[in-house]
Amino acid sequence: MIRLILLKDLKAKEIYESLEMYKECSPSKCTVEFWAGEFKRGRTRRNPPEIIEQVHNIVSEDPSLTKREITNAIGISDERVLYILHGESCLES
Repeated sequence: MIRLILLKDLKAKEIYESLEMYKECSPSKCTVEFWAGEFKRGRTRRNPPEIIEQVHNIVSEDPSLTKREITNAIGISDERVLYILHGESCLES
């Protein structure tokens, strides 16, 4: 979403204000500033496909694993695991 709004050439503050309508799914101002900067520098994805595939493979092998076990096995944050497991965006749910 932040990347799409950047195409309109808005500043991070303007992006944050336009995302506030999503309330509980809306990222913090700091997060918007970070990702606006990342996308302006050319980053295109939040989670590399290899990481997404690793998470899905681990879960398909053993669906009873906890978030913490997945996190420890791959070496990524709890939040990133949840983000991947929930379809890469709370706006898609």
